[in-house]
Amino acid sequence: MPPVRKTHLLPEEAPLLTVTNRAFGETERDDGWLYLLLPVELGWALIEAGLPLDPRSPISLSERSALPPLFSSLSEEHPETEPLLLRVRKAHVAPFLESDPDMSARLGASCYLLSRQTPIG
Repeated sequence: MPPVRKTHLLPEEAPLLTVTNRAFGETERDDGWLYLLLPVELGWALIEAGLPLDPRSPISLSERSALPPLFSSLSEEHPETEPLLLRVRKAHVAPFLESDPDMSARLGASCYLLSRQTPIG
């Protein structure tokens, strides 16, 4: 039987949690979570509705060590935007992730796209 194609992860399947804006250092180690830095309205919408699995418009997730350069680039590119930092357990989304080599190279840490509709593994 072929794997079931999904278009969405429900909040119960992959709960998103808000992260306080505490200082993240340059020596952050990966901690089993993946992080999303989003505009506030979009972040709260995802917390309530869950994560879409859309290969045409994938959500970008990063390891903790990518956060310092991510905060830096966001404040330079969009100083007026108030971001919301969310996290999700990597284990909850791993079957739906694809590596994002461009963002990984730019931020110097592992980054992923939440874009697979058929889980791997």
